[in-house]
Amino acid sequence: MPVPLSKPIASLRKAVWHFRHGGVDELRQWWSRQESRRARPSDVTGTRTPATNKPTVIRNSDLGRDGFPFPEKHPEPEYEPRPHYVQYLLHNSLPHHSGGYATRTHGLLTELKRKGWDVDGVTRLGYPYDMPGMFEVPDLPPREQVGDITYHHLLTSRELEKKNPMFEYTERYAAALLPLARAERPAILHGAANHWNGLTAVKTANLLGIPSVYEVRGLWEITRASRDPEWGRSDQFKYLARMEADAARGATRVLAITEALKTELVERGVDAEKISIVPNGVDTDRFVPTAPDEELTEELGVRGKTVIGYVGTIVDYEGLDLLLTAARELRRTREDFHVLVIGDGAKLEDLRAAVEADGIGDVVTFTGRVPHEDVERYYSIIDITPFPRLPLPVTEMVSPLKPFEAMAMGKAVVASDVAALKEIVTPGMNGLLHEKGSADSLLEQLTALLDDPELAQRLGRQSRDWVVEHRTWGALSGRIAAVYEELTR
Repeated sequence: MPVPLSKPIASLRKAVWHFRHGGVDELRQWWSRQESRRARPSDVTGTRTPATNKPTVIRNSDLGRDGFPFPEKHPEPEYEPRPHYVQYLLHNSLPHHSGGYATRTHGLLTELKRKGWDVDGVTRLGYPYDMPGMFEVPDLPPREQVGDITYHHLLTSRELEKKNPMFEYTERYAAALLPLARAERPAILHGAANHWNGLTAVKTANLLGIPSVYEVRGLWEITRASRDPEWGRSDQFKYLARMEADAARGATRVLAITEALKTELVERGVDAEKISIVPNGVDTDRFVPTAPDEELTEELGVRGKTVIGYVGTIVDYEGLDLLLTAARELRRTREDFHVLVIGDGAKLEDLRAAVEADGIGDVVTFTGRVPHEDVERYYSIIDITPFPRLPLPVTEMVSPLKPFEAMAMGKAVVASDVAALKEIVTPGMNGLLHEKGSADSLLEQLTALLDDPELAQRLGRQSRDWVVEHRTWGALSGRIAAVYEELTR
C-alpha cells in the first residue's frame, strides 16, 4: 500500500524504516496498523471497542509485534504553557535514592535552574514502594524539596503498581500525570530512562499538545543481555528493545549519554538528527583534590603505599577479576602498592573468595559499601583509579559516573578501551587505556604508573582540568537548555 505524501515526515520516516527492515509486506502491515490506531485511539483510561464499550487488553506481546499505539499529537497546546517550565519524569530520585541516576538528575536540574529553566522532577507511578526494601517507607508527601529542586510524587500511599500489562500501566501513569501537568502547565514533558517514563512522556505530551523529550541513560535490556546472552535472544528482549525504540521514535527530541548509545538508537530506527549527546558529568565543587585522610590511611593500613582504588558497584561486567589478576602478578615483584575495592554488589563474595584462594589478602582490601558522604575521604587516599570494564554491549554503550568523580579528585584513571570509556579518556592526556578484557594490558598500565609517580600526578592534574572544562553539570545542562529553547521557540 503506497504511503500518502501528505502524511507527516515522522510517519514517512517510520514507513521507510519498516520497508528497509521488512520489505513491502512489513510496510503494508505497519501502515494497516497505523490506520487502525487512528480509527481507535487511546483514551488514557483503556482502549475500548466501539461495539461493546469494554476495555480491550493490549498485551506486551501485542506491543512487541505492533509497536506502541501513541495518540495523535494535538496541533495546539490545550493550555497556555508556563514559559521555561518543564516536568521531568524519573525512575528514582533524591532524597530516597542517591546513586548515579539520582545524582545526574539533581545535578542537571540544579544547573538548569541557574540557567533560567524551572524543571521539576516527577517520580513515576509506583515509586518508591516498588523498589527493593522500600515498601515500608512512610507515605510520601505530594511534593518534596531537595535544595532548590522540587520533586513531585504521583503515588503518595503505600501501593504496588503492576507493570504488566505495560500498556495498562502507562495508561494509569498518564492518568495520574495529566492533572499535575494541567495544574502546573509545563511547556515540555521530559522522560528519563527507562521506557516506562519515555512512553508515558510522549503519550501525555501528545494529549496535551506539547513537545516531549526522551533521555536514554542506558538500555536495561542490553544490561541484562550482557549478563545472560541466551536471554538476549528471547522474545522478551525483542519486546523491551522495541519499547525503547518506540519511546525514542515517538519523542520530539532524544538525549543519549554516549555516542555509542546514539548509534544503537539509530540502528533501531530513530532519526539521528533529533538525537543530542548529553554525557555524564560531576559536581566539581564537591569532588575536589584533597589531602589524604590520615586517620583512614592508618585504619586501612596503606601508609607508604601507592593505593589502587576501585569505587563503585561490584558486578561482573566491571571486570574486577582482571584487577585481582593484575594485583596477584604485581605482588610477585613489588610491595609498594595496595588495592582497595570500595562498594558492594552481586560479585563481592566471589571476589573475596578469589583473594583468599590466591593468598593476596595482604595487598587487597574490601571495604564494603561506605556512607555516601564519606566517598571523598576514600578518594583522598587513592592514587590510581582503575575501570577495567569487560567488552560487553552494556559497557560499550554506557559510561558510569565514577570516572568523572575520580578525575575531579585529581586521580590517575586507567580504563578499559570499551567504546563508552574511549569517549572519555584520551591516553596521556587525562588517563590511560588498556586493552579491554586483558589482564596483561591492565597490568602494563598499572605498572607504568607505579614506576612513574610523576606521570600519575600529572595525569591526575590534567584530568581535573578536563572535567572542569568539559564535564561539569553546568556545562552539560547547557546542552539540554539548548534543546529546550529549540522546542519552545
